[in-house]
Amino acid sequence: MQTGSIRRMFMAILLAIAIMSTNLLPSTVRASDDPIADFIDRAYELILDRKAEDAGFQYWYQNITAGSLTAADIVDQFFHTDEFTGRGINDEGQVEILYHVMFDREPDDGGKQYWLKYLDAGVSISGIINGFTQSPEFAEVCARYNMVPGTIPPVEGRDLNWNVTEFVSRAYDLLLERRPDVGGLNYWTKEIASGNIAANSLVNELVRSPEFSAKGLDDASVLALLYKAMFDRQIDDGGCQYWLGILDYGVSMSCIISMIGACPEFAEVCARYGMTTGSVKLEEPRDQNYQLTGYISRAIFGLTGRKATVDECNVYTDAILKGTKSIAVSLSEFASWAETSAHLPANEDFLKAAFDICYGAQDDAKMQTFLSSLNGGKTRSKVMMDITNDPAYKAKLTGLGLKDPMVEPKKMIALTFDDGPYSPVTNRILDVLEKYNAHATFFVVGNRVNSYSSCVKRAVSLGCEIGNHTWDHTSLTTLSGSEVASQISRCNNAVFNLTGVMPSVMRPVGGAYNATVSNNVGMPMIIWSVDTNDWKYRDSQHVINAILNNVKDGDIVLMHDLYASTAAAMETVIPELIARGYTLVTVSELAEYKNQQLKNGQAYTSIR
Repeated sequence: MQTGSIRRMFMAILLAIAIMSTNLLPSTVRASDDPIADFIDRAYELILDRKAEDAGFQYWYQNITAGSLTAADIVDQFFHTDEFTGRGINDEGQVEILYHVMFDREPDDGGKQYWLKYLDAGVSISGIINGFTQSPEFAEVCARYNMVPGTIPPVEGRDLNWNVTEFVSRAYDLLLERRPDVGGLNYWTKEIASGNIAANSLVNELVRSPEFSAKGLDDASVLALLYKAMFDRQIDDGGCQYWLGILDYGVSMSCIISMIGACPEFAEVCARYGMTTGSVKLEEPRDQNYQLTGYISRAIFGLTGRKATVDECNVYTDAILKGTKSIAVSLSEFASWAETSAHLPANEDFLKAAFDICYGAQDDAKMQTFLSSLNGGKTRSKVMMDITNDPAYKAKLTGLGLKDPMVEPKKMIALTFDDGPYSPVTNRILDVLEKYNAHATFFVVGNRVNSYSSCVKRAVSLGCEIGNHTWDHTSLTTLSGSEVASQISRCNNAVFNLTGVMPSVMRPVGGAYNATVSNNVGMPMIIWSVDTNDWKYRDSQHVINAILNNVKDGDIVLMHDLYASTAAAMETVIPELIARGYTLVTVSELAEYKNQQLKNGQAYTSIR
């Protein structure tokens, strides 16, 4: 129950008790020249439309003459009786009655509209009565009737500052197309009038409400309503286009409301209403730096052809602001997405998009250098990293007001899979890698590549690495030098002809090699430091334990993409490793991050 209602109920009880007690007293004789009696009679006739009963008259007369009640009290309490409210008099009629009883005259049109405006905004009738008591005209009337004018102290929030009450009601009318309930009106008016809450925070809360969201308005329509609510005017086309452009950066409407709240025009409106401006509490990372969010959003659009999702804007902006991911690494991840490959299948088109994002212009000579790297087998992810290491890119970023301290992964692991491809298992592993933006290396057997071509091409599109595991899974230590070279070249050619990417690392079958192999393989030989023995146990929990209980930074993990149990294990292992702070990279990426130049014919069990 509202405070004002409690006070009025308490006064009504006292009035009832007083009337009961005065029924035991002899009648008071009205003196013909008693102005107090005349005021009481007028109040009964004008407000309750009847003569005063003897007991009621005696109560008011005794308390007014004793100084415990005032002229304002009798008007306010009469207006809150069931007898008066039961008459169903509209706002205009109530204002007319107040003019007669408190100013002793007919209302003028300007004055009546003034009071009606605030009644319509939600100011209580007690607040309006108190407004009348502030007029010198009421004091003159009271002096004539020998009455103490009195006041009605505001007890409800909506009566504390009528202009703020009007602003709150307007905001509800415009944004929710309804009047605020009394509780909401009291809360917002009190908090805004006292300076505890900024006026634009009210607008933000209403726009974020499910009730507003259910209207399904487009951004331009929402902006038009914001202008009416915050600037008290229609939106101009230039303003609409400006804010729509900021929204295209990927920020939320709350960010726009906060920025509008910082405009001088809104400060002028607030000054007119007696309110304070302030910043809206922005809870989403994408709103903390709209220039950064815009850059991330434009990069995703340029590479994939679609708008960035809210989650993408939040996740990447948050990571960059916290220093756990750099802009460069983020761009590299975007470059490895399957969506990017699908949208930009040609390397030339990919580079044009990358140059637009990173340089804002094309450079044919520089582009040819990067194109040669791509055509030579370097992944798009790594080429994007090369571009972002260019001083010209860094200068462009600085010009945009952004900084990008390189954040290299602190802990890295290379997950590797042998003996495939085998679509039922390989694709299941790729599903998990894609979900967590992780990379791995697949050492494929050459004569299987064309039989399972789709999953090989998918792996490349996701930024994974295709390594060489011989043409037909022959142990290289049993072969001559020329036979070793043939096994390697046949597998490399199968991969290149399918994907356009030439493998740069290989794994000898069983990890076995000798001097002949080293001298003729023509590629770095990647062994392993963690052996899951997944081929022996065919048990997912065994694979999980073998990795999670033993792995450390720089390890190369051996598995095989032939067994469903291995794919099932990856659904647990990959997110858990990421949760532990590991970045899952390809073998070549691991070497690059660790600043190791892999040498042909040399064996590597780990890269630290």
